[in-house]
This record gives sequence, structure tokens and C-alpha cells, in this order.
Amino acid sequence: MGTRPAPARPGSGFESGGAFDVSAPSWPLARQADAATGDGQLASLNDDELIGALRAWRRLESWCCAGLLAATAELARRRPAERTGPAAPGEFPAQLSEFIADEMAAALRLSTRTADAYLDLALDLATRLPRTATALREGSIDHLKARLISEATRILTDEQARAVEAQILPRAGQQTPGQLRAAAARAVLTADPEAATRRREEAQKDPRVRHWREDAGTAALAGFGLPPDEVLEADQRITARALALREAGLSGSLDQLRVRAYLDTLLGQDSTPTAPPITDPSPAEPTPPRDPATVRRLAARLNLTVPLTTLLGLDAKPGSVAGFGPVDSPLARHLAALAAADPTSRCCLTVTGGDGLPIAHGCLPGPVSPPNDLGPRTLAMTLDPLARGSCDHLHQESGYHPSRRLRHLIIARTPTCAAPGCQRPAARCDLDHTIPYDQGGRTCECDLAPLCRHHHRCKQSAGWHLDQPTPGVMIWTTPAGRRYITPPDAYPT
Repeated sequence: MGTRPAPARPGSGFESGGAFDVSAPSWPLARQADAATGDGQLASLNDDELIGALRAWRRLESWCCAGLLAATAELARRRPAERTGPAAPGEFPAQLSEFIADEMAAALRLSTRTADAYLDLALDLATRLPRTATALREGSIDHLKARLISEATRILTDEQARAVEAQILPRAGQQTPGQLRAAAARAVLTADPEAATRRREEAQKDPRVRHWREDAGTAALAGFGLPPDEVLEADQRITARALALREAGLSGSLDQLRVRAYLDTLLGQDSTPTAPPITDPSPAEPTPPRDPATVRRLAARLNLTVPLTTLLGLDAKPGSVAGFGPVDSPLARHLAALAAADPTSRCCLTVTGGDGLPIAHGCLPGPVSPPNDLGPRTLAMTLDPLARGSCDHLHQESGYHPSRRLRHLIIARTPTCAAPGCQRPAARCDLDHTIPYDQGGRTCECDLAPLCRHHHRCKQSAGWHLDQPTPGVMIWTTPAGRRYITPPDAYPT
């Protein structure tokens, strides 16, 4: 009997041109890639094999994404809109439910916006772009490129879209996303010379300005769907204003000065340095440049939550701005100071426990005292305890619409929409009765929760059900019968 051959090294086959370096994604490839990279095996691969393993995992990522999108499309097939008949196997209903993405968001822990993007791509691959779907499943393109093709061709007819994908897919796997984006734009213009104009006009029907928190704790503010001619002119004006600030003596790089000019324009302020009086013969120090922040005020129409100990400078616990996110303690104090300078601000205090969950809330109408003067003698308000675990109905009201006091308690407890993945600030949501008021629901902490208008309608849609077993703990049941729990958000600690 001959000697059995020794098993090949886990990395063999991933070398340039090897079987696993070029094979289509599949479960055998996944098994080999896992063997080559698991349990410390990566160190035994030479550089060539390591690149082969990297390429294999990228193809497997595309393969998995194709499966995710195929399952998403099947879910859409099973979710007709209300009063719409079910579709035949393999077909789509005449109209889809508007809450499919919400079911996905709950299941995959996504925002509704991200789930919408997955759904749109899944539907395009299942209907309009079969070759793109195949290329993704075979690993020759990735999720980003598939989405790029989908969005570029959405303005075209199905026939035109298929002509475009046939034209650009042969080279798509060898192109960067930027190169593919340019190729897709040229192909779309070839298929329909007026498509670019229509796409721009459609986008301009949905203009918007948004702000968001960046990972570094800084903020971003951007406009979308804007008229190109006005944006180009505005950009030139920002540069011209930045150059004028530099000429006047304001220090900083051109990018920093452009930001200053941008914010000056939006805030109606002027950061031009103040020149010292030329008639003063004394050797006194020149007047320093004005800091716009020292003369600004910010009416606290934003929902700013700052720990009292942070406000007094006793510790460095972070604060929070509804619709933006956590802010570090110096910024929290700065925002509080800006709010204190505006007489229209109102002061609200939310007390949290060691777990970051709110336990009491109170409001002080009228001007806010400056933070340096804020102390036990100047801060006088009644704190109402929030119901936790069980409800004694201490704050129950008889009417349908909650009072301002009860509304504040609910928003302090649940500062965003109570639907899974939704981050719309509670101040811009409906305060919904979980058990309808006309069916015996209470206007109380145990039966009220903020829901944005979209998720308010979602809760009332066929197949959806919402329970609130204890104050602020929401249990969502989807048409698939799955249950998802959204507890109250904890404040930063």
C-alpha cells in the first residue's frame, strides 16, 4: 500500500492563477478561504498567496451581498400594499407595501434610509438589471459598483438600462468606482441624450439641507439636490470672501477661511479682524480679532441635555443634542452658554441614573441663568419622577392630547422615535397612544411614545403590532411574526 500524500498547505491554490485565486465564489471557496485565514494560518502564506486570499474574500463578500439582495427581493414579493392582491410566484405585486424597508431595518439593525437603499437595489437587480445581478453574484463587481449602476440607470427605461449594463459590465470589474461612474454616465447619455437633464431636474425636486455629527465630534452641514449654477456661483463667492478675510489679516489656511466665510454668510456675522485705532499713540496691545462666538446667541429650540455637574464644571460627563448626538463637556457648556445668552431659551433639567436612563425631569420657563451663576439658589424647579418598570399613573391625564408637562416627560424618557433604527428627534414626532385612546388607551407615560409620522402609519398597517408592556419599552411585531424590542435611549454617561 502506497503512502497517502500529505495534505496541501491551507494557502496553496491562492497563488497567482491558482484555482482559488480565480474561482467563482461558492461554499467550497468560502471553506478554503476560511481554512487559509483562520487559526493563525495567515502568517504561513507568502505575499502572493495572501493577495489571492484577499481577492477571494472580496468575491465572497459580493456573493453574500447578492444573496442578501435576492432575499430582500423575495420579501418584497410577499409584501403587497394594502388592498393589493398577492403576486404570482416569481412576480411582484402591482404595488408594494411602503413598510418593507422598516421590516428590514428592524431585522438587520439598519436605519430606515439604509434599508431603503438596499431595497431599491434589490428590486432593480431582480427586474431591470439581470446582468448586474449575475456579475455581483459571480464576484466580478462589488456592492458599491452594483449600486452605482442601479442609480445611474434609474432614469432610463428597462430596455435602455439593460443596454447600458451590457455596455459597461465587461470592464466594470477592472475599473475603480470613479472610472465606472464616468463610464456609466457616458453610456446613459448615449442611450438617452436627455437622461442627464431629466435626472438633474428630478433631483432638484427634492432639495434639502442636512446636518449630522461626524465621528470626530465635529459637525457637517450640506445641501443636496441644489441648482448647479447657483452652487457654482456660491462656491466662488465663498472663495472670494475667504480671500478677503485673509487680506484683512485673519489667519488660517484657505480651507479654514472658506469655512469661516461659509458660516459667516449663514449666521449673518462678520469675522473680519478689527483693526486697532490708528490715532492712539499709546503702546497698548492691539485689539484682538473678534471671536464671533463671544457675541452670538442660540435660542434653545434645540433639545440640549447637559448633566448639571458638567454645567458647573465639576466633571467632564458628555452632553447630548437631540438629532445630532453626544457632545463633549466643553462643547456642552459652550452650547449652554449660547442658549443662556438668548432670552427666549427655556431651561429643562433631566436627571439620569447610573445607567444613563432618565429618572426625573423638570422645566424652568423664561431666560436661562448664565452657567457661571447657575447654583442651588438660582435654579429652582420641580422635578417630576419618570415611571420605570411599572406605572402608578401619577401623571395620567384625562384628555387625548398630552399637556406640555407630560409631553416633556415622554421626550426626556424617549428622545427619538421609538421605532427600530429611527433617529428622528422626538420633538418632531407624534406622541402616539400605543393602545388607541378610543379603545381605552391612557394619556399616560405607560401608553404614550414618540413615533414619526411614517412609523405612526407603519404601526397601524396590516401585519404590524406594537406593545408597550412597561413605560418606554416598545415591542414591535412585524408581518413575519418577528418581535423586536426598543428600550428607552440611555443618555451619555
